[in-house]
Amino acid sequence: MKKVILILFFCIHLIPSSFAQRNYAQELVHLLLQGECFKAKEFRMQYADKLPEHDKALDLVYKSHMALFFNKPDSATIYLKDLLICYEDFLGPLASFYYGKLLRIYADSQQFEKGLNVCDQMITLYNKYAYRINKDVLERELDFVENVKTSLRSRLNNDEPIIKIKRVDSVKPVELIKNEYIRFYGNYNGNSTETLFDTGVSDYFHISKKIADKIGVRTVHINQDSIQIVNGIPQKGYEGIIDSITIGNINLYNIPVLVFHKGFMPYFTESIDNDIKKIIQEAFKDEQVIMGLPTMKLIGKFEFDWKNGSLTFPENAKFAETNTISNIYFHDQRAYLGLTINDLNYTGFFDAGSNNFIDLSYPFYEKYKNSISIDTTIQKPPLNNYSLTNALVGAPYEIVKDPIVLLKNKKINCEQAQIRVFDAILPGTIFDGIVGVNFLKELGSKVIIDFDNMNIEGGRSYNKKGGNKK
Repeated sequence: MKKVILILFFCIHLIPSSFAQRNYAQELVHLLLQGECFKAKEFRMQYADKLPEHDKALDLVYKSHMALFFNKPDSATIYLKDLLICYEDFLGPLASFYYGKLLRIYADSQQFEKGLNVCDQMITLYNKYAYRINKDVLERELDFVENVKTSLRSRLNNDEPIIKIKRVDSVKPVELIKNEYIRFYGNYNGNSTETLFDTGVSDYFHISKKIADKIGVRTVHINQDSIQIVNGIPQKGYEGIIDSITIGNINLYNIPVLVFHKGFMPYFTESIDNDIKKIIQEAFKDEQVIMGLPTMKLIGKFEFDWKNGSLTFPENAKFAETNTISNIYFHDQRAYLGLTINDLNYTGFFDAGSNNFIDLSYPFYEKYKNSISIDTTIQKPPLNNYSLTNALVGAPYEIVKDPIVLLKNKKINCEQAQIRVFDAILPGTIFDGIVGVNFLKELGSKVIIDFDNMNIEGGRSYNKKGGNKK
């Protein structure tokens, strides 16, 4: 739904504004709508005495966003339903934005009947406020909801198999392939296939048609071809289902997958050097499966042992001196990581499919350049940065001099890695920059990514009895 319109709505209607007085509630809502999770949390604590007291609507808006940010869909459902039941008339046509959030939860969790009910509520809402909505916008939104209804009804009537996960009691390590990225082998419908771990992918899995045919992907629709956007450009593909997947002690069933006829090579111009093209083609070859963020959320916890080259999926994993405050969150099907760089709060798009360490966006650098020194003496090799969604080759950039990086107050070793500043147009929201796979490899000999509690930590892990592992 229309985020810009919603922001304007809240500016005008939610909290009465004044040109002579700062509107703290309006600023908080703006941060939430923009996906600025950590800034919104800090703002709410800092200006608690400035925000309106006993404003349940604002409280529900805040809590619903935070529950979605921190992967708590059950809590988000409760807050969203309360918000819509109590304040739909107050929100007016923009209640559709939060109906859309609720609809996403039901669709993702395969609660089709509840999703259909939300669609009907949205249609009723649009018709009720038709006189306040631009005719073209209204028709477009009604068409969208009807298409969603058709999709949900089809999934319901065709008895779409329920997505499931089962764990074997004993933790079985998976060997990591020695590579610039995170790769390992998984078993897909009985076929062992190389797998790329990519937090930058917003679908369960991406595969090429060649691999889909090899492992036996079931198509979802009879008229299977559709246009999907990948790497920022439209490509022909179709939706499918992988019946069974085994990775270590994890068994997954009925998992959605997007299949692309032409694979998923990052976009780059024909003028790029052939040697560089070969490197990119090897990194994102078609004969592999790409694991995306929804699958990672389903599995929950990933423990990487860089020293022994292994990956495990523990149900419970803790680190020494654990700080329970979450440092990652979700927004618009993407993951973001919070760091401190030179005492500056930094939120970066977390993309394990990118071969960088930490990149700063140029706007972030310009805003805080008094606290960020550029190394003018170091020799800079050409910038060749690849990800599934983008390839930067030979782009101008700068290197930050003597950066101090903290993850949850723990200093990260930056001696073997470089923080770069570059000005490039990238697809999607990156906020302050991009955090890539090389950052994970600098956190310590063992690293846990915990999507259940929304934390990334590095160091020495505890075993089940509480003793330190070396």
